[in-house]
Amino acid sequence: MQGPDFLSPNLNAYLNLESDRELFQALTKQPLDLIAFFEAGCEDEAWFTKHAGFIQLIIRWTAKSFYLNQLPIYYAEKLAHIIRSHQHQLKPYLLFQPALFLTFKLVIQGQIRIVNSLLLGTISPFFKDLFINYYQQLKDRWEIPKISLDTFNWIESYALKESAEELWRCESHELMAIMQQAQAWRIQGLVRDCAKLLKKYINQENVVENLIKAHRQYFLDWKVVISEVFNSYGYGLKLLPCQSETELRIEFLDFKQETLDLFHQLASFITHLTFSEDLSTSPYYGKCVNACPRLMGADLTGSTVYDNQFDDLPGSLGELNLSVCGWLRPHHIREIGHQFLNLKKLILDGNVHLNYQSWGELHRLQTLISLSTRQCHQLTNDDLKSICRNCSRLEEFDVEECRLLTDQGILEIFSSCSHLSKFNCNRCDLITDKGLLEIGVRAHLLSQLSIERCSKLTDQGLLYFLRLKPNLKELSIKGCEFSLTCLEEVRREYPFLKLLD
Repeated sequence: MQGPDFLSPNLNAYLNLESDRELFQALTKQPLDLIAFFEAGCEDEAWFTKHAGFIQLIIRWTAKSFYLNQLPIYYAEKLAHIIRSHQHQLKPYLLFQPALFLTFKLVIQGQIRIVNSLLLGTISPFFKDLFINYYQQLKDRWEIPKISLDTFNWIESYALKESAEELWRCESHELMAIMQQAQAWRIQGLVRDCAKLLKKYINQENVVENLIKAHRQYFLDWKVVISEVFNSYGYGLKLLPCQSETELRIEFLDFKQETLDLFHQLASFITHLTFSEDLSTSPYYGKCVNACPRLMGADLTGSTVYDNQFDDLPGSLGELNLSVCGWLRPHHIREIGHQFLNLKKLILDGNVHLNYQSWGELHRLQTLISLSTRQCHQLTNDDLKSICRNCSRLEEFDVEECRLLTDQGILEIFSSCSHLSKFNCNRCDLITDKGLLEIGVRAHLLSQLSIERCSKLTDQGLLYFLRLKPNLKELSIKGCEFSLTCLEEVRREYPFLKLLD
């Protein structure tokens, strides 16, 4: 058999097979080879036309395997991307004669629509779960209530292309309907596209109304777009990036009357407050804090004076940011421990004056699970030992640019904090392969690791670490000096790892 143009030499052994079916059966045993061969076949139109039977077998197999939950999502997304990239030539093969476990039927306003489970399931976790549940019940049909055919047509088109070029033609009410359905089915790309197009309908008269609507309906992407418009108006309030759809983060830039009037429209929804410079020493500070019944976090970064700001904060506070606060002393940390019994996250970035006395007070924060000491350049291995012994329940720890941290410090951290799932040691120049291996051996629950610009790490150390942590979900290595050969091996051996390089 002659292979398609630009086929990788690594796949030439498959060309000894005589028929499309034999080729297909051999490739299904090696998913990565199947993906590479399928992509090469789609890119060579002459080969594609001659071996249409092979292409059809692959598409039917991918849809069936995904529907039966036998195809890992990493491989499924790779195959779906190839199909979408060549959807014009593949479209005739995407829908088959209805058959259990090969196609799925949706009933919309009384009409039956056959869908490709791979294309719909890879853009929508909702449908992926639906296919699994219905397969277990031996069902392949679902009647969708309360959705118009027009709305579904947009979603079906997005599943085929993962883009919606004509979406700009829709009116605002149509975009809202599509975005709401996409949100319900967790099609985040389509939600994002709708949100961007809705931007043109936002103005100074309705920006607050739309912000509240987006927040109430958990539209994080739409809230991001609205925030850009809101912040462009130069108000005394600034909307800050949210980490989840339930958050609304506000920064005070001044306490002018128009700022306070605007704040009171949003106060009942605000979850996090930031006070620029020394605004937290103003009499308005306590009044604004008390006006927010849902307040979860406070940010006093850069404040130069302590004026009993803690007294106005609710005892239920979950997050506190005290970065670059020169007034911070051990007795303040002691006060935090007494006053905020549910504190889960503490940020102490850039407080280069803190010492062993401050770290000793951390034991009072019994509920603390997230700590950041970025750019605390004074931190030694002994300091980290004290911190971790006093905060042994930590699940997240950020020591970026703590340049005195060595392999011994890594050992101290992971010996005491056995629950760490997220760790950042970017720009810690003294860490070597030995420290990385300590993480591999001791960090049993680690899912996210960032080691950017750790210049002493080698290819050998990285590969050995990953053999110890094959289930790691995310690894950031920007600015490291790993070779291209090493990174290619990592991508090949750990296809489910999200590698940021």
